[in-house]
Amino acid sequence: MGKQSSVEVSCRCGTVKGHLEVAPTREGIPVICFCRDCQAAAQYLGQPERLDAQGGTHLYITKPRLLHLTSGQDQLACYRFSPRGPRRWITTCCRSPVGNTMGDVTLPFLSLDQSFIAAGDRERFPAPRYGVYLRDARGEVRLPHGFTASSRRLKARVVMQIAAEKVFHADASSPFVNESRQPIAEADLLSRETRNEMLQKAGFGAA
Repeated sequence: MGKQSSVEVSCRCGTVKGHLEVAPTREGIPVICFCRDCQAAAQYLGQPERLDAQGGTHLYITKPRLLHLTSGQDQLACYRFSPRGPRRWITTCCRSPVGNTMGDVTLPFLSLDQSFIAAGDRERFPAPRYGVYLRDARGEVRLPHGFTASSRRLKARVVMQIAAEKVFHADASSPFVNESRQPIAEADLLSRETRNEMLQKAGFGAA
């Protein structure tokens, strides 16, 4: 996917559909996140099988303006594990994970869950380039050639991309905000007890 192209996106039941513009790899960033909260999120949705063998969630860091939903936008909802945590967007129709945005949803950042990409397009998606929170992985993670286990380098890339987006696409649309630049859905802040229960199901101690 060296050139600009697009892939189909869909929730599991097909109610929420659309497409994602896929920028060249130097702009879009394929990532595997092994953090305990992403593993707890899979438990919260009742879908632990979407994690890989080491407990990783396959994400694609991109810009919200590149995600275009053609149906089902009213089915989007979000929750947070903590007041400072990311907004984790899901669909209410079938509890499919969509992706994560910052707490300030107007910031041009989206880590799209690759399970939201249609299966046929997922197969030709770029290979992961970064792995983060390897300390939370289940067992040893064997890093392929060209794979970087550095959250610091990834954060630096993300910060630069957000800054560039704010300069060149300050008024860009996003499926997660309305015309007043407010979130289309209020985040459901989960209780500490719920988060701890999900962490324990994922094999971790209480937060």
